[in-house]
Amino acid sequence: MLRYIFFAAILFFVFPNTESAGFLKFELTADRDCLLHLEHSSTYSETVRLLAYESRPLEIYTQGSINEIPVHFQLLHHFSGKALSEAKFQIFQLKNNGLWDSKVIDTDKVILSVRSTFYCENGYFGPICDRRSRTFAPKSDIQTSTPGYQTQVLKFDFKISDDIIIYSSLAFFVLLLIIFNCILCCYRPKKSQKYLDVSLGSPKVFSICGYSADKSGNTTEYLDAPSRFFSSTKIECVV
Repeated sequence: MLRYIFFAAILFFVFPNTESAGFLKFELTADRDCLLHLEHSSTYSETVRLLAYESRPLEIYTQGSINEIPVHFQLLHHFSGKALSEAKFQIFQLKNNGLWDSKVIDTDKVILSVRSTFYCENGYFGPICDRRSRTFAPKSDIQTSTPGYQTQVLKFDFKISDDIIIYSSLAFFVLLLIIFNCILCCYRPKKSQKYLDVSLGSPKVFSICGYSADKSGNTTEYLDAPSRFFSSTKIECVV
């Protein structure tokens, strides 16, 4: 049961729910003065003024597990706000590759050039900005007693990516699982076992007895000693 809990915890930390976060940046240029109304779903709606042949930067914040977004464009008269064209939507890819994509919206009265690129929000990185990074920037300044003299002792920045956190969590839980198994093996009750060495054969029992025999004037005395595993015989001859 505990192993299933460990595996579930590992899966939770190794495969966390992540979402992308970044900005879709536009450079808008029209060939005449006009108003441009932009809409993205129900979360974004804005109207900006464009001057003839002047680029206007604009950014749309995006968040979620998406790879592309549709944006509606509608050109309006710069003074009355009357529609100069129907609302048209364009689809933009959310790829953090540093490249600019160009589109042209051509109407009867206004030609609109749309250049777009996508970049990550601070703290995110990756091809679609779906990986988080944690930045640590501890700073410490030490001032000496000498007026006008300051010494900066420590200033460093480093990032810990999601991959490092994932691998560290996985290694920690694997180590914890190994320790748990070792504890189970150490505290397992020991069973007494008896071993019988079959190579020794069945034990022999000898009785302690002494006897002598006379033959042809010679006396031979035999003494037997008991032993559990072997027997020894001492022979003494008296001539």
